[in-house]
Amino acid sequence: MKMVRNKERGSSVEYVLPDGTTRYAAEELVGMILRYVKKLSDMVVPGTNVKDVVIAVPPWYSHVQREAMLDAAKIAEFNVLSLMHSTSAIALHYGVSNYRGMKDEWKNKTLNVVFADMGASSSKAVLASFIDTGKTTEIGKIIIRGVAWNKNVGGIDMDAILAERFASEFEAKHKLSIRDNVRTMTRLVQQATKVKEILSANSDTMAIVESLHEDLDLRMKITRKDFEEAAAGIFEKMIEPVKQVASLLPNEEIYSIELLGGSSRVPKVQEMLKAHFKRENLGHSLNSDESICMGSAFHAADLSPFFGVKSLSMDDVFGQGIEFALSKTKDQETETIMTLLKPSDLLKAKKTVAIPREDDFSITLRYAKDYIPESFNSIGNLLRVDVTGVKAAIEELNVKLEEEKKNAAEGVEILNAKTRVKVNFSVSQSGIISVDSAQAVLERVVKTPETKGKKGKKDKKTTKVDLKLQSHLITELKPMTPEAIQAAFSKLMSIEKFEKKKNDLSKARNDLESLIFNTKYQLFTEEDLKSFYSENLKKGALDAAEHADDWLQSKSEDDNVQTESDIEHAINEYKSQIKNIDDLVSSIYKRQKEHFARKKSFDQCKTILAQSKNALTEFANMDHITEEERAKLSSSILQVESLIEDKTKEQEAIPLYEESTVSSKLLDETCTPLTLEVYKLKLKPKPPKPTATPTNTTTTNETKIEEPTQQEEAKQKSDL
Repeated sequence: MKMVRNKERGSSVEYVLPDGTTRYAAEELVGMILRYVKKLSDMVVPGTNVKDVVIAVPPWYSHVQREAMLDAAKIAEFNVLSLMHSTSAIALHYGVSNYRGMKDEWKNKTLNVVFADMGASSSKAVLASFIDTGKTTEIGKIIIRGVAWNKNVGGIDMDAILAERFASEFEAKHKLSIRDNVRTMTRLVQQATKVKEILSANSDTMAIVESLHEDLDLRMKITRKDFEEAAAGIFEKMIEPVKQVASLLPNEEIYSIELLGGSSRVPKVQEMLKAHFKRENLGHSLNSDESICMGSAFHAADLSPFFGVKSLSMDDVFGQGIEFALSKTKDQETETIMTLLKPSDLLKAKKTVAIPREDDFSITLRYAKDYIPESFNSIGNLLRVDVTGVKAAIEELNVKLEEEKKNAAEGVEILNAKTRVKVNFSVSQSGIISVDSAQAVLERVVKTPETKGKKGKKDKKTTKVDLKLQSHLITELKPMTPEAIQAAFSKLMSIEKFEKKKNDLSKARNDLESLIFNTKYQLFTEEDLKSFYSENLKKGALDAAEHADDWLQSKSEDDNVQTESDIEHAINEYKSQIKNIDDLVSSIYKRQKEHFARKKSFDQCKTILAQSKNALTEFANMDHITEEERAKLSSSILQVESLIEDKTKEQEAIPLYEESTVSSKLLDETCTPLTLEVYKLKLKPKPPKPTATPTNTTTTNETKIEEPTQQEEAKQKSDL
């Protein structure tokens, strides 16, 4: 795979596969990863079909990177509730998971905690204040006081320093140059990682790499002191973000310092932090990946309308500086530059800037000097907005002002009238900056005179006229268009469909391999099955399995399966081979299954016959059962008994390896009606007893039909 520049999207790159024609934008590849995450969630909890998500991103992500992540989510069919800074997710997880343990300390207080996440390639820190709001409906509130980072320093830099030290030692000893050998240097970096981990628990160790280069070994003793001296500059850079956020508050007001990430386990890093904060203990209760994931999940549950969770609200900071340049007027030599957003400004913020202009102008949003992303040019331009219709709107407002003055009541004064343009900006929860609207505004004070019984007053009055806005993204990285996003989604669906076909192909091949192995080496060795196949069937099944095995060995897994039709054809070939064997083998299992089912049915029929005969004997003493009914039942018993005897003899004459004409279904259909006939007679109600008539009293004879009691009916069913 190689990277090429996409000219239509400026400095954006695409990844080209070895075939030279298949290209993927970065958003497409991230979309595939997100789509895979969606599949994993469905595997863990089937049927979830996750739609709404919160995605954690590094706090240094630029506007363009955030837009790209949102585009990737669209490709994966996710609805992004919010992008979230990974550092803020850590703080949120800490607050939720430690709430009960800190409840007494937290009550009616503010706990300030510094989180330092030192990973393999970056170092991040955030200062969060946990506030007890006193409300029973929420856990509390988190205010992010500040965030800082160095995205170019981490554990891999320590590994590189050790690898360079090993390389220098090897070259000096053997008079060879190895730095241009990628494989050799890769092995040194791997050894450096192991050595770094060992030195975290030991004062010294041996770095050993056998046959490093030209069959020569590396054997070198290194101490923790040597490592710490060599990596001193790295350590300083790693803890600098922690110092920056901690400087926002006095040290005594910081409740805890929580360390995360693999690089925070290095003893020297912990030692430097303890010395800086003058503390004996640092927190190690959090795992970086887990905290980011759990914090994001809780934030998603809080934002979603489908979950009822106790809220831990958060005020997160933007973390970067944004300024805007106002185009110069005829009288100005340079453009006017003003600060729009400071790093400490909150997300979801809205800002209005008043601009004293009477003609059309443009605004250019750009990153402040210290926050220009690496992918941007040296100026850091982000967005240009053209504001038009200003002159006509100002003239309209001036006309209204004159009319207002002219029509004003006697003694009413219009004071401090001025016109200007107001532009409204906003930052979304995901950190996306936008220019929402612009208006030409007429502001004045209307002063009314004193009248009898009433004092004079001054009222501020504002009239607005909307202006036209036209935005132009002027970054070197152009976002994906809606058409490109839809095309990427269609491509992803096509890939998924193709991958499903390939999985079906793999399954068909595996099914055939399993069937061949089972037929050749297991089926005919099972004692329980030997009675259910003949020698001819055994030979036919083994021949079919052998033929399929030869065919399979001659066929590569990747032969001619480059298209969906090729895969479909290959699957049909596998299914044909499976059918040739299965038609023979499945009959063995079918006969075995039917044998045991038939045996069970014979036993059930014998039980039914015995119960029916007992019932017939009981019916002889029941006057309400007619002779005709008893004769009919007796005839049914004889018929079933005769049929069972005939079928038993018929079955005994048929070998188990041949198909039987006596099925369990036939036996069940024969015996079940007899059960119902007996049951019907047992439930037949007895005739009512005649009521005695007194000699000297005239009464009306009433016949009362006695229904069997529940106990009697239950006993009859039990007997049956």
